[in-house]
This record gives sequence, structure tokens and C-alpha cells, in this order.
Amino acid sequence: MNAKQAISVPMLIIVCAGLGLIFNKKACLQENAFTIENSAIVADAQVQVINSGPDAIISTAEKKKIAILDLSDFISEDTQQIIRKIGVGKMASYTLTHWRNPIDSCLDALEKMGADAEHKSSVLFTYKERRMPQCIVAWQHGECEHQEVKRKLLSYLDKINEGGFFSSQKEKEMAQIIIEIALNPAHIGTISRSVPAMIKVAKELKVSGYMLYAIANLSQEAHTHIALAYPEIINLFDGVVASHQAHALKSNKKLFERLFDTYKLEPTQCLLIDKEKSTLQVAQDIGIKSIQFIQQKDLKCSLKKQGILN
Repeated sequence: MNAKQAISVPMLIIVCAGLGLIFNKKACLQENAFTIENSAIVADAQVQVINSGPDAIISTAEKKKIAILDLSDFISEDTQQIIRKIGVGKMASYTLTHWRNPIDSCLDALEKMGADAEHKSSVLFTYKERRMPQCIVAWQHGECEHQEVKRKLLSYLDKINEGGFFSSQKEKEMAQIIIEIALNPAHIGTISRSVPAMIKVAKELKVSGYMLYAIANLSQEAHTHIALAYPEIINLFDGVVASHQAHALKSNKKLFERLFDTYKLEPTQCLLIDKEKSTLQVAQDIGIKSIQFIQQKDLKCSLKKQGILN
């Protein structure tokens, strides 16, 4: 089954947690969202309620209220720390001589690898509209560790460099540095920061009587380092299921099935709050009420408008 992700991040963690931190999340959602209730569309500033049928109406009066959120939405990249990791001098030198963001050339290389028959994944996983290679998907599926992924990526950089892919040796070296940083889960705590707006929303959901569960596209290594770096975020949730545990990405119903089986949840009891259309569509298909949001800073206000928060 193909699973398409429109990505971080950050996306933290959108490409294997690390890549999402290095490469800024792309806002790929529409400018305005709408409330959808039984085919009647009403304009709303920043949120979309997706019902799976006439009986799938959000009610704050349910005895057991469960909210599912993406763990990666609680963590964002720290640009200054990322630049320091790469090297201020190296970034300035490259930019002045190439007039291009080195991250773009690195992403272009990953896209080329993702389209290569030898490295193409059967699971469609894109970042900034670029298809990622199989080794990155495998990492998030929990099938390998970051050293193996890094080795394959760096080897491919050498291969395409011989064919003249990079405009200079410096461009190739910058791509190597970015990959070294992005794929090392140990860097997560130093090149990222928590998102206060999301933490506030989570706390208010708990006050409003919701049990909270998190899902995420994460390798086992990234999951471990996030738990060490951000225990205050992990402790907000009653449970977490990551892609490495389900061996499936967020946009695959297998991840939700793992969540339901592990914590004895019923889809009809759950409310998914997420940005990505592919994940929201899967949730809708299996009977989960869903809310799509665009920016973290606007989510609290939107949830109040929908009656989710008091």
C-alpha cells in the first residue's frame, strides 16, 4: 500500500526525524480550511473537521474522549543551532559562491536517489515534493539504523558526483555535512526546540477531559532521543505509537491499528488532530473524526470555535 506524506520536518522528523529538523517544514496545506458537517460547508479560519459519516459528529459530551496528535508537531527546528552545527563560515562561503541554499542541492540528490530503480521505495514518501529513497523509508519502518542509511546516502552522493551532479566539490561536501547532521538522532536535542503552543493545547485538552495519544513517523533511535530530550512532551501522552513500532508510516492504517490494539481504543472514540491530508484521509476511512489545522499558533483558537476546548 502506498503512503504519501507531505512534509517536515521538521519537518522534525519528517524525513526520519533528523531530516525534518534540518529541512524546514513546507506549508503544503491550503490557505483556508472549512468545517464540514454532513456535506454542508461553513468557512472557518484555520481548522477543518472531517466527518466519516452522518453519525460522526464531534461531541464533547462523550464519556470517553480521546485525542490523537502527531508528536512531531510538538518539536521544531532551531535554525541558529542548525547553522552552528553546519558551520557559520561554511554556510556563508557556500552561499556567496553558489547563490543557492545547500539544503536544496542535498534534497535534489535525495530525490534523484528516490527515483533510481535500485533505491526506489514501494512506499511513496515525499518531502517538499521530492520522493525519498527506500533506505529512509526503511529507517522509519524500524528496519535499519541510521549508520546504514548514512552509508547508503553518502555512497550515492559519490556515485552521482562522478556523473557531474554537483556543480562543485564544495556543494558535494555541504550535502555530506547536512546528511551527517540530519541522520544522527543524537543531534535532536541540540538542533530542535519544543513548540509552546502545542504543549498548551495538549494541556487544555487534558483539562477538558481528553486522553491523549501520539503517533509519529520515527525511527527507533529518534524515538529514544526525543524521549530523553523532551520528557515533558512525552509525559503529556497516555501512549505513543511510532512508525518503527508499527512498521508503517502515519498514512497507513496499520499504524492506527497498532495504536488501537496496544491501548484498547475504539476508532469512534477518537479525534485526530493533524496537518497532513494523507493521514487525515486514512483516519476518515477507518471511522476516526478528524480536525485538520495549518499552523500551531492558531490551533487553540480553532478548537475553541469548534467546541473542543472550553
